[in-house]
Amino acid sequence: MSDNTDQNPVFQYRAGFRSLANSVQKWLILGGLALSFIGTFGLLFANLSQGAFCIPCTLKILIILGGVSFIAGIAWGFYWRKKIRDEFRAKFGP
Repeated sequence: MSDNTDQNPVFQYRAGFRSLANSVQKWLILGGLALSFIGTFGLLFANLSQGAFCIPCTLKILIILGGVSFIAGIAWGFYWRKKIRDEFRAKFGP
């Protein structure tokens, strides 16, 4: 195995943080989609004729939390990529 001195420094720069940030972004987006999916199909198939008042409210909260998580995942992706890019350019130049 060759040493890493001949590789592009872009791929070496803060690789651990990039991996962690990418995982956080992936789980925020997937979790948001899953919560929204569960809440939406729960509302479609909920048996509301038994007077269960709390079930629709809970499912609507799941949909909202899913949307917030999804948007947070997208925002986190833009933030950490910009942060890495700016730090790399400050250290190595444009």
